Amino acid sequence: DPKAHQQAVKEQMDRLGVRFVQSHSPMGRPIVKNEDYEAFMEGTKTCIRAAAALDIPGVVVHSGYAPDISKGEAFERNKEFYDELLTVAEECGVNIWIENFNRMSKENVYWIDNAPELRELIDYIDHPLCHACWDAGHGNMQDMPQDESLRILGSHVQALHIQDNLADRDSHLYPFCGSLNFDSLMKGL
Repeated sequence: DPKAHQQAVKEQMDRLGVRFVQSHSPMGRPIVKNEDYEAFMEGTKTCIRAAAALDIPGVVVHSGYAPDISKGEAFERNKEFYDELLTVAEECGVNIWIENFNRMSKENVYWIDNAPELRELIDYIDHPLCHACWDAGHGNMQDMPQDESLRILGSHVQALHIQDNLADRDSHLYPFCGSLNFDSLMKGL
């Protein structure tokens, strides 16, 4: 019973004086309508509703990718995906934050993994509840400095994931245990 569980969590949060500042949706394949798609969508919508019940201002939801589609088609499919979620977000008063991906090298796959294209997708979706979550570790795997990436995203950055790595893979190290330039990150913020 999701509502009973949310109520129990809310009561525990209140007892402990804890406030959650963000939530993360389930992982799935947002633009690939396979046998898992409906369950993934329902799980993501449940996450948005739970965020509202727990007074969490936003939910991080990854964009989708698929093999052998163009950037334009990827944007169209992602907009369709986010538009459905944003309908629920509007009902709940919850933001949707799109996270920048880590660099991935897969042949024939368009993957939104950098600040300019994340900003382009957010502008393409063009919804007041759609913004960015900047994952600093994922950004560390890019060629663009953190401060430059954050300037491009500007006020769309409403959530952060702070994790480190050696810029070679998404290893999720503790801060200052990798090569992330925290001066650049702070300058950008």
